[in-house]
This record gives sequence, C-alpha cells and structure tokens, in this order.
Amino acid sequence: IHCIYIWMAVFLQLIYMRKTILVAALLVVVSCLFGNSAWSASTANVKTHIVKHAVELGIDPALALSIAKTESGFNPNARSSAGAMGLMQLMPQTAESLGVIDAYNPQQNVAGGSKYLKSLLSKYNGNKEMALAAEAGGADAVSLINTLIGMKIDIKRRKFVLANKT
Repeated sequence: IHCIYIWMAVFLQLIYMRKTILVAALLVVVSCLFGNSAWSASTANVKTHIVKHAVELGIDPALALSIAKTESGFNPNARSSAGAMGLMQLMPQTAESLGVIDAYNPQQNVAGGSKYLKSLLSKYNGNKEMALAAEAGGADAVSLINTLIGMKIDIKRRKFVLANKT
C-alpha cells in the first residue's frame, strides 16, 4: 500500500510536470524493490518518506531531501551541538510546537520538519533562500536582518533624496 500511495504521488507530479519527478520516481522504485513493508530507517525508506510528505504539502521534494541530507546526512539519530535533533534537525521548542513527541522518530521528525519548511516557505512567499535562512538561523534572525536591510535601504534613499533637493 505504501508503494501504491507513493506511485500515486509521483503520477500527480508527472501531471504537473514538476522537475522533481525523476528524483521522486527513483526513490519510489528503490524503496518498492528493496524495502520491506515495515518502516525502517534505511536511507531509501527515509528518502521515500521525505518525498511523500513534501508532495502531500506541495513543497519541492528535492528541497526537503537536500535539507535532510545537509542537516543530518539522513541519520535519524543525528544531534547538533546546538541541540537540534533527528533527520530534519528540529530544535526542541520547534519540535514541540509542531507536535513532534519523539524527534528521533524518523516519521515524526520528517512530518514535523516538512510542516515547518512549508510554514517558512509560506511566510516568505515561496522564497527558498529566505526560508532556508530562517530554517538555519531562526525566523527571528531573518526578520531582524530584513529590518536592518530595509533600514539601510531607507537611509540610502533618504540621503539620495536630500542630496537631490531642488
């Protein structure tokens, strides 16, 4: 059933001609051919699970896969020196806010991490760079940087306007 569900998601991707179809299709084939029906933390199953959640939420599966690869190397037991946990490296407070009870549980971590990525993409109007900056450094840090950049631009504009008075 798991494979059928993923194949349907891949078919929907194909209908919309998304560029990530090749990645999703390859992951599905590997998972269905070499995986078993029970959940395991094998890399193929982890990748398939990430793709499934990304497709369900309408986010780019390649982006979600890149985050997991970069943050944890697809290791569900990864822990950063700052305290981020699991595949998507969720901080404890973030995990709790997303309803993740066990951040080292691959299914919970991917579900929570995907929801978090979706919320950041929504917050920054689909801007992947801003969403990734917020994911890495915190949304508050990105908001502060945007405020400072906006102030710097405003100061330059005001100086220009004052310098060009008639």
